[in-house]
Amino acid sequence: MIMKYEVIIYWSDEDQAFIAEVPELPGCAADGETYQEAVQNVEIIMQQWIETAQEIGRSVPQPKGRLRIKDMSLVELLNPQKNEHILDLGCGEGELTKEIADKRVARVVGIDICDSRKDSCNNFQFEIRNATDLGFNEEFDAVFSHHVIHLIKPPEQVISSVWNALKPGGRFVAEFYGHGTAKEIILALQEVMSPQNSSFDINKDFPWYLPTQEEYCNLLTSQGFTVIVNRIFPKKLYVVDIRSWTGNLVLNIKRFRDMDDENRQKIFKAVENQVRSQLFDGSRWFVNHQHIRIVAIKSSQLSNNN
Repeated sequence: MIMKYEVIIYWSDEDQAFIAEVPELPGCAADGETYQEAVQNVEIIMQQWIETAQEIGRSVPQPKGRLRIKDMSLVELLNPQKNEHILDLGCGEGELTKEIADKRVARVVGIDICDSRKDSCNNFQFEIRNATDLGFNEEFDAVFSHHVIHLIKPPEQVISSVWNALKPGGRFVAEFYGHGTAKEIILALQEVMSPQNSSFDINKDFPWYLPTQEEYCNLLTSQGFTVIVNRIFPKKLYVVDIRSWTGNLVLNIKRFRDMDDENRQKIFKAVENQVRSQLFDGSRWFVNHQHIRIVAIKSSQLSNNN
């Protein structure tokens, strides 16, 4: 059989080997001491993946030719199957959870710290839970999370909780903001605040967790995950008002929350003036984001924490 799936090949310093990944077949990857060996090994793994899927009645995706992971929706990257149990971590209004449930998977559970679902998003089980302590034990084939991971600290507890929720061989599919997101605004806040308070450190007090690719990959592998997709790509988020966006960003920083509104507005105006040349295109404001996408597989072995 001729395999027509796209294969991504790269060198891994950590593994000291070439890694070959097949994005359309979740969990399908192989390594090799040489480029050619990695390709040969992944061809064998692809065949085994397809044969196993057929044996257990799981659909086999049709090859789509050249893919760009950043152009796929996160649900497409998840590739939910009919017999799977899937957890949506931080489901918010529930629109993506509903999309997953519409794939007629066996079970979909959406969790968040409060219930903000839209009325139309009622075709899945919802529970109020904390992502750092989900309380599930090997119940899910996949954990899915869209634009939430950067909001939750500490990240190690989130990863451990996801690990515990997954069955052996289960996958963690997530997209979140990474290092470099809103960097112009963060730098401007630091420069505007420093003359007023020399001890102010925006990085220490910043409410988001914005890791580099390498940093987050290391956390996953330390837990026991095998990372098969780890990509970062830039996006522009257009906003109506950069002052309001900045205000919402720092709302959870006590130093700003304790200020009177007049002083806050002075700071936001100073920030706006400083970033105008970088974040205003003549008609619209925008904020630069760095999006990290990961797919990580839980091995059948125990994690380092178990």
